[in-house]
Amino acid sequence: MDVQIAVTGEESVDALRRWLDDDPDLLGKVRNGGTPPGPGRLGTLEVLVAAVGQGGIATALASALVAWLRRRVGDVEITVRRPDGGEITLTARNVRRLDSGQLTELTRRLEGAMGEDEGTRRPRDQELPGPSERG
Repeated sequence: MDVQIAVTGEESVDALRRWLDDDPDLLGKVRNGGTPPGPGRLGTLEVLVAAVGQGGIATALASALVAWLRRRVGDVEITVRRPDGGEITLTARNVRRLDSGQLTELTRRLEGAMGEDEGTRRPRDQELPGPSERG
């Protein structure tokens, strides 16, 4: 299954692509893609497309995305969207505030959201643990 990854805010899809290309576990699994813009917008929304079907790729991708967000200093948001329309959005501001246990939980939940079968729908904009939620 392929997932799309969009970046908004003070960073670009290219910056994320360079980060992911440095991860040997993701080599050859991430490519540039495009998607039609939302209503009332022109052009193409730049996204990355990642093949997360087998071999622990969802785990590697989730870990890399969380690590990349933790290193951003501005307002950056990534949205991971599955083919069935399910999506999950993370912001650098919220990820930077998490402790190690919360980061582990966030990575696990992001991995689960990417690894589910296409026939299983998850709510859009799924809530993830924030700094005030302890598990």
